[in-house]
Amino acid sequence: MVTGVIFGSLPAFRSTRLALMSSIRQPIAGGRQPGWPVDKALVALQAALSLMLIIGAGLFLRTIDNLRTTPLGFDPGGLLYARIEPRTGGIPTEQRAAFFERVVTHLESFPGVVAVTATDEPPFSRAAAIFMDQGGLLACAPGFVAANPQDGFVAITSVAPRYFETLRTPLVAGRELAWSDAITAATPRTAFVGVVNEAFARIFFGGKNPLEQRFGLNCPARPADFQVVGVVADSKNVPRQSNQPRLYLAMGGSTNVVTLIIRTPGRPEAMIQPIKRAMADLNASVPTFGEVTPVELREQRMQQERLLTTLLLAFGAVALLLSSIGIYGMLAYLVTRRTAEIGIRMALGARPGHVVAMVLRESIVPVVGGLALGAAITLVATRWINSLLFGVSAHDPSTITFSTLVFLLIAAAAAFVPARRASRIDPIRALKTE
Repeated sequence: MVTGVIFGSLPAFRSTRLALMSSIRQPIAGGRQPGWPVDKALVALQAALSLMLIIGAGLFLRTIDNLRTTPLGFDPGGLLYARIEPRTGGIPTEQRAAFFERVVTHLESFPGVVAVTATDEPPFSRAAAIFMDQGGLLACAPGFVAANPQDGFVAITSVAPRYFETLRTPLVAGRELAWSDAITAATPRTAFVGVVNEAFARIFFGGKNPLEQRFGLNCPARPADFQVVGVVADSKNVPRQSNQPRLYLAMGGSTNVVTLIIRTPGRPEAMIQPIKRAMADLNASVPTFGEVTPVELREQRMQQERLLTTLLLAFGAVALLLSSIGIYGMLAYLVTRRTAEIGIRMALGARPGHVVAMVLRESIVPVVGGLALGAAITLVATRWINSLLFGVSAHDPSTITFSTLVFLLIAAAAAFVPARRASRIDPIRALKTE
């Protein structure tokens, strides 16, 4: 309402300051006003703001597409997560490792299940990960020299057998972990084994054969020598994450909450109730909960980007509509004012195409000026959203070019209607009316 009052009162206020003699002396055909009228300035401003919103929406659309298609090192399709907490069922710590094995073995034989595994930190989850300082790992390996040590941490994940097979993460060398590899109080120190990813092998082992290397963990408080028994391809827990060093250990009984990962050939959501019934048949006191697919978790991780994209698309659509109305209104008013002039031009032999081009030029100048202004402001403003983008630059030329073409197309459609009407003016009737 305030906007309507302000912009509606501007023409009325301008009419009160109209010089009567100048208006009388003005040619009948209606001459052009010197300078840039307010309506053209508003059209240029609308074009600038609209372009900014369209470019922002385009950048976030590409970000979402990149987040969905970026290689993760595993295949999230066909996977279902289901959490279990044996502590709630009264299963003591010393019996949990055997319980996890029974659960996985029981579900593997269930119809519709391709593979089953378990972990304490599945991809896309918000489970609390265990990290170890890389410097501590280096210090725990006497005589061990990293080819390219980096500052940071090593993520440690507990997994059940067939973890990499279920997630379809390629095994580069060696073997997967087995139930017998779990660390217990009775495990000899020389029997500690682990699987590392390629980033771990590259940073700590350099060009050496990883399967021939040993390293320490949690020393000097609890010295332990680990033998590398397998190397897997790098994978990401979240799309924005870099390929960080990761150590996989066999799942033991110390884990309280475990996530079962079930791969199915069909829709994973259809397996939720069958899996619940299968767990109830095995142990009704330890039900599954928190069933979700990694695809759903990935979408939840992109909630901020999807919200911003939705808002920018909505605002951009409204801005485009307003810009189209502004262009249409400006040209319609211009055609009305210059009806006699256009009639004279057509009486003197001007073709309809020339009239259309003349009217369209009246909209091209403010639109192009606004687009140039919008592009310049966008190049400066998008640096503030650069951290939210993924796989696309804030100054991506293809997005800017496409957004500009979209606006020009819609602006041309809005301008064509009054331009076409101007080309159909009857010269005789226009002069008689004047």
